[in-house]
Amino acid sequence: MPRGRARGGGGALNSAGRFCCWLGGVRRRGSLSLALLALTGCATMAASLEPPTVRLLAVELLDSSLTRQSFRVTLELTNPNSLPVPVRAMNYDVKLLGESFASGGLQSPFTLPAGGSETVKVDVAMDTLATLGNLTRALRGAASAIDYQVNGTLQVDLPFAKPIPVTHSGQVPLMVQ
Repeated sequence: MPRGRARGGGGALNSAGRFCCWLGGVRRRGSLSLALLALTGCATMAASLEPPTVRLLAVELLDSSLTRQSFRVTLELTNPNSLPVPVRAMNYDVKLLGESFASGGLQSPFTLPAGGSETVKVDVAMDTLATLGNLTRALRGAASAIDYQVNGTLQVDLPFAKPIPVTHSGQVPLMVQ
């Protein structure tokens, strides 16, 4: 009988131990399921973002000399999504009159408000002799607006989000300070 009790007691302990292990496994699986569900939701949200629109608002001539010119380029980014979009960085390429005018990136983070816009200003210095012969004449001419194209990518600060491409073309008014 002592042998049976030990066995029975051992069996009861094993049963309780197995029950606790099973319950712990359910908790771990439940936590894992919740984590996977959350990650899936984040991935789905990031994948379903509509790309923001970008528009060149202005090109201002800040300074001009024989060899160098400085401009301020003002871009407007509009978020069509119902959620704010946190932007970690932005790369851009601006063409004026079909010629490359400025390219670069912004590394300072900003947030595009849900259904709203954010204005970004970028100062650009150009080597006049190397790249701006035709563009300089257009900027100094009587034209009040010139054709442009903006291409870029937004590095979004959301889990699993791929870079979002942005592109737009149109006309921009010229401003001289």
